Amino acid sequence: MDRRMYYRSAGLSAARRAFYSYTAQPRGSYGLPLIFLKMLKAQKVITFEEDKERWRSFLCDYIVFRLYIAKYVLKSYARDYSPLTELYAGFKNAEKDWPGFIRSSSDPGWEAAGISFLPKDLSSYTEKEMDNHHEFFDRIAKEAEAKTQDGGHALKGLVSESLTAISKKNHLPLLTPVFWFFEKETAAYAQYLSSYYRGLIPDSYYETVKAHPYRLPKKESDPYTQGFRLAGFILLFIAVITAFLLAAPGMHT
Repeated sequence: MDRRMYYRSAGLSAARRAFYSYTAQPRGSYGLPLIFLKMLKAQKVITFEEDKERWRSFLCDYIVFRLYIAKYVLKSYARDYSPLTELYAGFKNAEKDWPGFIRSSSDPGWEAAGISFLPKDLSSYTEKEMDNHHEFFDRIAKEAEAKTQDGGHALKGLVSESLTAISKKNHLPLLTPVFWFFEKETAAYAQYLSSYYRGLIPDSYYETVKAHPYRLPKKESDPYTQGFRLAGFILLFIAVITAFLLAAPGMHT
């Protein structure tokens, strides 16, 4: 296998790794849908069965977003070591027949706990539609990057806005536990990709590599997390005031 084919194969492998969880231990060993289902059961905020077809579609769209993340992280490494641009051809091979690619990657938890996580209809994921998804996420990424010079904050903005868009598309509530789950999963996948791409660069080029792993900012300094936290405080404040008014003398007949 020549170097070009090797890197294209590596791109296809990176795309397949998008189906796995990188927060569960050992990392990259369990299918993402299964870990998501366990999170829903543990949090007891919502069940998969309540609206399973929409959740299936959400998960599928999220995997498409992960494929974009694979390209997003690759940019800086390919800039430092140009042969890595061949990985994009591997991604493109996955996108040409995305429904077939998903079905062929069904091992990582698409059928688990007696539940199928695959959407019934995958016909909308055409090659052209995959390009449209990429362009959509690319616009979000550019807007996030325009607001900060810090890669971690830019990634945070990209993830936050993209998850919101995916949830709206599928008419699902982006509850805080769900948001945090996918935020952590995306960050962990981005960090895995950083190690994966760096491992494809010959040792002799390491000194010229400027790219570094993406790390999300700490919650204390993160405006996106603060926004979710603020919303929680507002809801709590309203609940307390309501309880106080209901319990106050003269409020009952």
